[in-house]
Amino acid sequence: EKSELLHEPWWVLFFDYWRCILLWARLDDLHAAQKLGVQMILDSKKPLFERHPLVPRIYNQLVSIFTYIDPVGYQDRIMDLVQFIQTDVDIDEDIAYLLLANRANLYFALDQLDEAREWALKSLHRISHRAYYAASAYTKLVLYSYVVRDYDQAARYVEEGERAARDAERKLIICEMLAWRALLAQIRDDHLEAGRYYELALHNRSRIGTTPTFTYHDVMCDYLERVGRDDDAIALREDQLETLKPSGLIHELCSCYLMWCRQLGRMGKLTDDHIIQAMEAGNLLLKPQSYYDKMEQIKMGNYDNWWGLV
Repeated sequence: EKSELLHEPWWVLFFDYWRCILLWARLDDLHAAQKLGVQMILDSKKPLFERHPLVPRIYNQLVSIFTYIDPVGYQDRIMDLVQFIQTDVDIDEDIAYLLLANRANLYFALDQLDEAREWALKSLHRISHRAYYAASAYTKLVLYSYVVRDYDQAARYVEEGERAARDAERKLIICEMLAWRALLAQIRDDHLEAGRYYELALHNRSRIGTTPTFTYHDVMCDYLERVGRDDDAIALREDQLETLKPSGLIHELCSCYLMWCRQLGRMGKLTDDHIIQAMEAGNLLLKPQSYYDKMEQIKMGNYDNWWGLV
């Protein structure tokens, strides 16, 4: 407000940029962040802001917001923005990495695993010397390796990812990697190690005081199912659902509903009411057909977590 009163438009854009980051990365208000992000794009096209150093980040931030909200629905807008940034905007190393990372996220959302892995590797190679970004790249590579059941490769990526996360003090990713260690140890039938890492993941989660990564819940639920703690797995998933409902993270909410229904199906507890709730969530998506196709598979008794991906 002071910047506006002082007629300092560059400072106004600067503060709007950071306000937008707070809205989507800290306050989980994706709708407000999207509205502000679109307005900043319009403002940044004015000749007045031609040399503003934050313009590339403003464009990339909107790519991230669209990717978080509904990557399938906003696919065309995401790709158009990425193309524009790569061809018409001067970008630095950070933006170059983030564009690659967002491409990987998009392909995961589109169930195109090989492409997701390709772009995750590109992002890692681009920024492997930066632990903060490398840790994020490893989370995608761990997930890919797990989905295709290459558990040895997944374990190697977990080791590298945890190392990078600790170097960068990225507590959420450390927590996710500990959960992966627990699950992979359980798959190896190393039950003592699995239990130890599970407790470490819980301990770290309790100390963070914020919402863990999306994958953390998937991994912990998978672990709990494998050790026969079905009720705990459902309780954790339903806690995740309640967290996601008001967040505006539509894609993650719908993914959570899919996982929830599959868990209930595997346990013989899936009811028509559960399916109705999940189907209603699909109405929030701009292009829900892929989601409805997966729900149809669930209705037919296919409860594989990764149906459609492998």
